[in-house]
Amino acid sequence: MNDILGWLREHVGSEDFANHGAGLVDGTAFHFRTIEAAGAFLMAFPDLELADYTTGPSYNSPQRPASSIDRPAAPPKIPW
Repeated sequence: MNDILGWLREHVGSEDFANHGAGLVDGTAFHFRTIEAAGAFLMAFPDLELADYTTGPSYNSPQRPASSIDRPAAPPKIPW
């Protein structure tokens, strides 16, 4: 992690990125002010895993067509 932070400070600048815990044991989220900085970061560290979860069943977007997996099951019928 120190290598990554050192690279970011040198090549992106401390004012143009942020990082914080991603709610995972071994995860960190990185945020960039420009797409160019994000692209340079990805080129410098190609083995890092992108964990955006856009392929997960709970992801919702108007650009993603709904599938039967995304639709909730009908609620159970109450017998009274």
